[in-house]
Amino acid sequence: MDSKIITSLHCGRIHNIISALMERYDTQSMANIPAQDKLDALCGALELSYSEFDSLIADNSPVFRTIKGHCFEAVFQNVLAQNGIQSLDVGGDSDIDISVNGYGLQLKTPNLAGTTSSICEYKTHKTHGAKSEGESMDYYHRIDDFADFFVGLVSYSPFKVLIIPKKDLPRHHSDSQYISSPFRLNWKDEFARYVNAFDALGVKMKRIDLSSIIAGKKELLPKTAIKAGLTTDIVLNTILREENFRIWDMSIRGFAREIVIKRILNDIGVKFTDEPKTIRPERGEKADMAIMRKDSIAFVQIKGVSVRKCKFNGLDSLIAVETQLTRGRVNDHPTQSRLYLYSDFDYLFLALDPPISFLVYGRFEWSVFLIPSDKLTRHFRFNNRYSSFQQFVARDLEEYKLSQNKQCLF
Repeated sequence: MDSKIITSLHCGRIHNIISALMERYDTQSMANIPAQDKLDALCGALELSYSEFDSLIADNSPVFRTIKGHCFEAVFQNVLAQNGIQSLDVGGDSDIDISVNGYGLQLKTPNLAGTTSSICEYKTHKTHGAKSEGESMDYYHRIDDFADFFVGLVSYSPFKVLIIPKKDLPRHHSDSQYISSPFRLNWKDEFARYVNAFDALGVKMKRIDLSSIIAGKKELLPKTAIKAGLTTDIVLNTILREENFRIWDMSIRGFAREIVIKRILNDIGVKFTDEPKTIRPERGEKADMAIMRKDSIAFVQIKGVSVRKCKFNGLDSLIAVETQLTRGRVNDHPTQSRLYLYSDFDYLFLALDPPISFLVYGRFEWSVFLIPSDKLTRHFRFNNRYSSFQQFVARDLEEYKLSQNKQCLF
């Protein structure tokens, strides 16, 4: 990677990479930077090959699903711009993705598992709050609180979208105040009148040309581009957008840690499975992998640093690590607690990605530490569970370097 970019990456968050690229190429638009240079910056920040990065996106549903949805937003706005129609990004945690002509729109791509040649299935339930209908009907969107229009992708080539006013969306069978999820729409028959119904938004479409953004035969990220149906450049521009920071900061970096650790374990000949639930059905999913040692099995959790809680100052840096689940409550409930039980894992793999490692240790490489669970702090109220966060001084972590402790894995 360009040394000038390395020294500009700071914590390696997406806004750091965007700033470094724009400064390096003296531009304010990602569209002005060659796709390969953007890909080099992203892969370089994680020390991944093109193929590893391609697989990270295409083979991990949580990553691909998010990118696919945000790509659709970019394409839809491109179509509007071709016709001189302005759109306003809303995004964030709002139920509205963009605003057009004063109308709020929620954009969705089809759920492939429930989609056929004439029927598209879409999911509209909330991603935060109640986890299921069994917990609360608030898992679903109230029709009164939903965006003015639902916009569902049917296909890019030819370009087809369903533009449906919220009052016409399928309702939940138990309570008509809520929108069903998932729901299936036959766009060739019952819902044909909503295909490309831009008139409902009060706008006129004169041209739709997506030839330059449909995936071709020679793509830098072939698996991802073909699966998304869009060029590598569109995918990269979607990632390199500050509004979409969760894609990189909270998703891609997490999966990259797993790729790198698996690569290291394979290189040193450690046997493992990334499906620990097959070995320990009860709470096996609370570990990221199980190490198959000669005489025993060790369950391992993989974590990175919580940047906002760190204080960086070379070897005196205070390194914070979140050791709790992303959802739930801080209590001792057997199923609803977000705190890990002490018995959930035997070791913590703490992986500092190259920008963080460079910031702390002055080396642009992955720094991986193998920390025994008995070195972790327990919750002050629930001693059978780990604290929500662990803190280490950077110089003290050196004794846990994987290279020095790998014998624990055999």
